[in-house]
Amino acid sequence: MTVNVSDGNISRMSPDEWRNLGEMAWSSEYGGLLVIGDAMRAMQDRRDQIWCVTDDGQARHVTNDLNRYYGLSVAADGKTIATVQVEDPLNIWLVPAAVSSERILPHPAPLPRQITFGSGRYYTPSWMPDGRIITDSDTGGKREIWIISGEVQAQQLTTRDLKNLVPLITPDGRNLITLSSRSGRLNIWRSDLGESNSVQLTYGEIDNWPALSSDGKTIYYESRTGGNWTIWKVGVEGGRAPEQLTSAGNAGSPVPSPDGKFLAYRLSANPPERSGIVVVTADRLKPVRTFDLPTTAGGLIRWAQGGTAITFVDDRSGASEIWSQPLSGQRARQLTDFREGRIFSFNWSPDGKNLVVTRGSKASDVVLLSR
Repeated sequence: MTVNVSDGNISRMSPDEWRNLGEMAWSSEYGGLLVIGDAMRAMQDRRDQIWCVTDDGQARHVTNDLNRYYGLSVAADGKTIATVQVEDPLNIWLVPAAVSSERILPHPAPLPRQITFGSGRYYTPSWMPDGRIITDSDTGGKREIWIISGEVQAQQLTTRDLKNLVPLITPDGRNLITLSSRSGRLNIWRSDLGESNSVQLTYGEIDNWPALSSDGKTIYYESRTGGNWTIWKVGVEGGRAPEQLTSAGNAGSPVPSPDGKFLAYRLSANPPERSGIVVVTADRLKPVRTFDLPTTAGGLIRWAQGGTAITFVDDRSGASEIWSQPLSGQRARQLTDFREGRIFSFNWSPDGKNLVVTRGSKASDVVLLSR
């Protein structure tokens, strides 16, 4: 917003919507207001870039890369910008045989193996029925869907810039389920693998973290309305309106059990730093178990194969590790032993023999940008 100093009139400077705005500085040399921000139209996660908003309200890139920026200072001549450039790549790792169907294997933890490299980000990998991995990634410059097969180089599946995120493949291999903002809001869509025959399935204010039932017929997800997150479900084939499953508290990250009998989700209570895992029956939502989580736990949860435990990310050691909470109520146990870095997402293979993890670390440097 701008304020006219003569009459106090407040007006909007740019029609663009922003997820985040940071430091600002005027520069006649660049022709307007320099600002660090995350523009909605850029559709990148946490991609704070330097923009210039001109007098006519147009926002144009000053930087447009895979890094993030914070801190902004302009030299007296207006030609040089000092800023902090942050590189925080996310790459995919495989942890073999971490958990069997019935028991947690003892330490030492299996050695993880990195299968993607580079400065891009691989965000939310999941498993395809044939054992390949599908994920969303900005490694090609735009957020698209990629497929990774063993030691073969990752192959880009989508190219139409439809802003697909969090990809899932139905067990029959026919349908691609994604989050997409192509309609102006972040909702769940279904299409075939070629991105054709697209159907919008949800219409919430913001929908997030879809999870497929084991039979591939139902999608569970979280949706925000008026600042409150609740759990919903919708059929993969559509036809019926989405159904709201929870109403109280802030609930998120719903995941159906491998046998389809139970549903687990995160629930944040008051005070806000208190949170836990709630397990209910999938048919009538009857409470089964509730587990408190430490304040260092992340938001994403997954069922272990066999449905005997729920796994989650915990940073209690200073690094992100995967932990397992048995449904029996026994004490949670650490599964991985990365010892450094942060985990963004993870998923178990259908047979429970492999764990796919996206993780990375952050490096930053002060840089000078000149016209």
